[in-house]
Amino acid sequence: MRKSVSILAAGAVVAAMAGFGGTAMARHSSPGGEFNLQVGGYELITNSDEQSRVDLKGRGTILSDPTGALTGGALTISAVNGAIPEASPVHSVCTGTATGQIKSGANDIYTISFDYTDGANSGQCLSQTLALTCTRAVFPPGLASDLAAGSYGCVVSAVSGVSASNETVDASSVAVHFGSHAAVQ
Repeated sequence: MRKSVSILAAGAVVAAMAGFGGTAMARHSSPGGEFNLQVGGYELITNSDEQSRVDLKGRGTILSDPTGALTGGALTISAVNGAIPEASPVHSVCTGTATGQIKSGANDIYTISFDYTDGANSGQCLSQTLALTCTRAVFPPGLASDLAAGSYGCVVSAVSGVSASNETVDASSVAVHFGSHAAVQ
């Protein structure tokens, strides 16, 4: 009986040490660092004198630091011109990079300047700067000062810096979601 109690006690000590060691080794960093991006909506574009609606759907990633600096973004967007009769090109796959800056505002409203540079800059793909107006969810609340933590739901409030000289973005109804995920180190 004494031997089995000793074995159980030793097993409990080893399990407790492994549990505490595991907790110490699995130190959680800020949930920020990398955002998953989702883009969806449409833009009304004038190319020379021809107007069209271009539907956009895309995914990518972008890095953030606690001050809200966005760097190293990679984004792939499908751009479809739904004009009838068909306007050329009908479909483009846009792959580019993104940078930007998150800024906190009043009443839990955030703004993000988002610069997208398209690799090809042809077809329906346009390099442009977006001004985003966003709401944010962050948990636990203690991470609120870390702008890289949480997730942001945004809508485009302005478009500027369109790269093609003969094209303008007349209107934009695009939603962008930045969702972070916890990193375990």
